[in-house]
Amino acid sequence: SAMTAHTVTPPPSAMLRRQHTRRHGRRSAASASTRESVTIGPVPELPDIELYLHALRPRLLHRTIVGVRVATPFLVRTIDPPVTALAGRTVTGLRRLGKRIVIDTGDIAAVLHLMIAGRLRWLPSGAATPKRIGLAAIDFEAGTLVVTEAGSTRRASLHMAYGSAGVA
Repeated sequence: SAMTAHTVTPPPSAMLRRQHTRRHGRRSAASASTRESVTIGPVPELPDIELYLHALRPRLLHRTIVGVRVATPFLVRTIDPPVTALAGRTVTGLRRLGKRIVIDTGDIAAVLHLMIAGRLRWLPSGAATPKRIGLAAIDFEAGTLVVTEAGSTRRASLHMAYGSAGVA
């Protein structure tokens, strides 16, 4: 049997979307919904936190904290134990607690919540905290973990606790 070619005319709304895209160089929300859906495998619950933990484990686990520098007092939300108590202690565990990162030293734990705009940077040892966006730096012999936050509203937080039991 011979195949015959059929001309299919898209509905007028699709024609308008194409004209809009050609004119403005972007797709509207309506045209974005007409794309084919793509199925991907299971997505981790909090991929950004899991990625940070994956990157931090080889850098921090079983390493001694040389010092802690806090650039803004708005980051630290607890007074006992003091942040400076981390100096000289060895990181024994890193884990996620909800949306927070727990840096455990056995008897003292630091619980960091980055909120929306908070980021972690691994910089050379002794690196300065960036002006305006730098919140704190945790120094190790091999490098410095710098906590930054974009924007002027400081939402990120650091809570200190006595041991793993004090974290929950």
